Amino acid sequence: MAASAQHSVWCVRPNDEAYLVSEAIADDGLFTHSFVNSIEFSREKAGKFERAGFIRPFPDGMRFDPFENYPWLSIDARYHPDFFSDGVPFVSPKLLPLLDQPVGSLQALPTCTEWRMGEGPDWFYRWLSYVPLVPALDLERSEVKVEDDMESGQPVRRVVLHPLGRLALRDDFAPPCGFFRAAEDPSMLLATDAVAEAALRAGCFGIEFVEVETVHTRYGALRRRGLHGVELHPLNVERRRENREPVPDA
Repeated sequence: MAASAQHSVWCVRPNDEAYLVSEAIADDGLFTHSFVNSIEFSREKAGKFERAGFIRPFPDGMRFDPFENYPWLSIDARYHPDFFSDGVPFVSPKLLPLLDQPVGSLQALPTCTEWRMGEGPDWFYRWLSYVPLVPALDLERSEVKVEDDMESGQPVRRVVLHPLGRLALRDDFAPPCGFFRAAEDPSMLLATDAVAEAALRAGCFGIEFVEVETVHTRYGALRRRGLHGVELHPLNVERRRENREPVPDA
């Protein structure tokens, strides 16, 4: 079944099934990937914001000049997904051009990728240093709480997602690019159906595209983008059935 208008935009998540693979091959409880210099990287990133005239809380969207402390990633060569997030999103060179529609909408700076537990591929990850912020959610129709506060003398508006709440996209929403953050909640990465289909057809691993409306409900997103259209999310459907919750059709 092709994606409907409701599912023209998807929430981008690391794939649950990929995490199961990751856990199965981890040795001695070690993570299959680690961000070795995250502290040094975060300090340099904060300094760039401050030199640009920003004060905390820093914005979620700014293009950067080159870093001295690029992210140093230590990756298990047996498990190298095309997408994962460790404070910032990391993507493979196979996935990046599929996300960047139109070309130049994203900024993706290099990492120092170190392979362990065997010989890895001949590429390194990129970190998505700039992802456009796009107003996407209808807060009045979404089950969220909006809090106005002051931080560093500046007014701050936070959208607190209800742990069991449903979300709603704006009725007039028209994505200007293929991959972006929801301006109302910049931690939420979104992608168009065209990007989702392209990534799935390319066989990208470790990433899934799930329904925005139910992504924060009790049992997780009910639907996701499959290779041939909208499908029920198998793990989250299983959770619903275990708790005797009704499961509608895809």
